[in-house]
Amino acid sequence: MYTERLKISLLDRKDIHEAKELFTDAGTRAYLGGTINEDTAIYKLKKWVARNQNDEAWYFTIRLKCGEFIGIVSIDDYIDTIYKDLSFQFLSKHWHQGYAYEAISNILIEIQRLLVKDVIAETQKDNNHSIRLLKKLGFKLVDEYERFNSKQCLFIIEKAFVGLN
Repeated sequence: MYTERLKISLLDRKDIHEAKELFTDAGTRAYLGGTINEDTAIYKLKKWVARNQNDEAWYFTIRLKCGEFIGIVSIDDYIDTIYKDLSFQFLSKHWHQGYAYEAISNILIEIQRLLVKDVIAETQKDNNHSIRLLKKLGFKLVDEYERFNSKQCLFIIEKAFVGLN
């Protein structure tokens, strides 16, 4: 899938080498438990590729049209599997340029017909940029709680409203 500035495709084994940088980027990992080592990152990415191949989830690679890797957006089962969970990670050098909104809004529209569950997103209460992005995408705050030793915010967008913003 292409947008005005981005190429969006399912995460594949060939993307792992570039995508592992997300796990070592301190900015990207600031609200995700911190950086992790390369071996652990590769292991996680291989699991995500397998989930794509088994049609269990959607993990998308986000690239600029020139081919430069900038992030990953995923929609996978939430902890309780009642909902689908939207997650996103972008390399910090590509923040504040509208790429996350452009990618996520197009992904939600594209997969809307495949969704059978509402989509949720969880972020730390201190992560103001993610909270603003989720609200702009049409997500509504439904809960706040403590998890991972931090205050968390839980947002939801009902399947019927995906892509209407």
